[in-house]
Amino acid sequence: MERTSSLTWVKGVTDMFASQGLDVARLFADAGLDPARLDQTGARFQAEEISKLWDLAVEASGNPSLGMDPDLAARFVNFDVVGYVMLASPSLRAGLESLAHYLALISDAATFALERDGANCWLVLGHIGNTRPVPRQRQEYGMLALFTLCRWLTRREIKALAVEFIFPEPVDRRPYTQAFDCPIRFDQAATREIAPHVPEWDAAGEFPRSLYQRAAQLGLLGLGYPEDLGGMPATYRMRNVATLALARHGASGGVGASLFSHTIGLPPILRHGAPELQLMTAFGAELQPLRIRFDNAVRSVENRHEIIRLCR
Repeated sequence: MERTSSLTWVKGVTDMFASQGLDVARLFADAGLDPARLDQTGARFQAEEISKLWDLAVEASGNPSLGMDPDLAARFVNFDVVGYVMLASPSLRAGLESLAHYLALISDAATFALERDGANCWLVLGHIGNTRPVPRQRQEYGMLALFTLCRWLTRREIKALAVEFIFPEPVDRRPYTQAFDCPIRFDQAATREIAPHVPEWDAAGEFPRSLYQRAAQLGLLGLGYPEDLGGMPATYRMRNVATLALARHGASGGVGASLFSHTIGLPPILRHGAPELQLMTAFGAELQPLRIRFDNAVRSVENRHEIIRLCR
């Protein structure tokens, strides 16, 4: 699945680049892109293209914190029609839930979720790349854009309690503290939605089915599977890197095995199953993790309940 972002969003980013003295036409040329696409109504840009523009812009500017300025975010961030849908919401939380629902209109190369933490709530923003790493500046600007959006919706000077990034400590953290005006933490675990809950999930022998939906939203479950079935082609090495990263950052053996248990039953279906069966079972609502088809008969793995209770 090719991840893309809307023209409105990309135009806002490139206008921000231009405001910092960067030659946008030159950036497009160096990226092998046609700048005329910025004038094509309805155009969308691939995730790889946007990341390349960000890399070139950071290099050309010599500014490793490019975009980390609340004034720039207020001027150039544009959530387009989704922002106005949110504006009609009865509360900030309801508006943010609308953002999570309609985010793909702006970019399906980004993910967003609300995560409760006691009486408070984390706004969890992620970005998805294909083969090119997503620049930290692109992701950090996205978080600042989200923070700016909250202020725009409420017309109040909302103050964040804390901001966390998975990236290493920058050489100069002042732009970050000035932008967010709250405690900033770097080198944080990328698996906030998993690591704190692992002991509880391991003891219970199951985890919420919503974790499957979140992993699918991030593109993890589709790694290595056909794009026309909702997957994302990837080499075995790339898939192994994702698995190792989850294990390194807190996912236990049980959680990891359960989360990717579809890799047991899905490959035979993709290799031998009828097209109708593939469409029904690949990345739809029904999970087929431990079910294998032999000679027109379906046999469940013995002790399936004990092996993985979640998949019942």
